[in-house]
This record gives sequence, structure tokens and C-alpha cells, in this order.
Amino acid sequence: MALCHKNFSIEGKCQIIGHPLDDNNSFFAKLFKKHFYGSYKSYAALPTEKLLEIIPSLIYSWEYKLTKPYMEYFDFQNQSYRVDTMGCLS
Repeated sequence: MALCHKNFSIEGKCQIIGHPLDDNNSFFAKLFKKHFYGSYKSYAALPTEKLLEIIPSLIYSWEYKLTKPYMEYFDFQNQSYRVDTMGCLS
């Protein structure tokens, strides 16, 4: 799976772990209800709802230092971190 938000991208593996209201997901349901009550009330009981577990393998982001772009990579598979300045930073 891949997920992007603003300047972050996350790549990893995803699996369905059940329905949000399954007994084995009570920890999630409790926090979902507490922090997102409107969504919990509207969607948690729908029979088509699924709870997904995402295990990230790579997270990267675009950043800027004094208007010069660079990328940060957090590689979970190789347990490494690196910065790619693309020759833009000194």
C-alpha cells in the first residue's frame, strides 16, 4: 500500500484485521469512539467497514532548508535513515 499526506509518503504492507467492533478490536473501538465520535457513530457498525493494519517499510518526505529542497528517507526494512540533497544543499 501507499499513502500520501502533504509532504509525507508511506509505503508498506496492509492487511485486514477485522471489523472495528469485533471483540479483538475493542482497544481500537474505545479510542475511535473517544476521539472521533461522529465517525464512530456513523460508520463503525456498518457491516462493510474493515479495520486495516499497516506495517510501514519506507517513509519519505520532502523538506526545505532555506528554500532548498531535500528528501528524508526512513527505511524500516533496512533500519536506516538518509538525506538526499539532490545537490541543492551545501
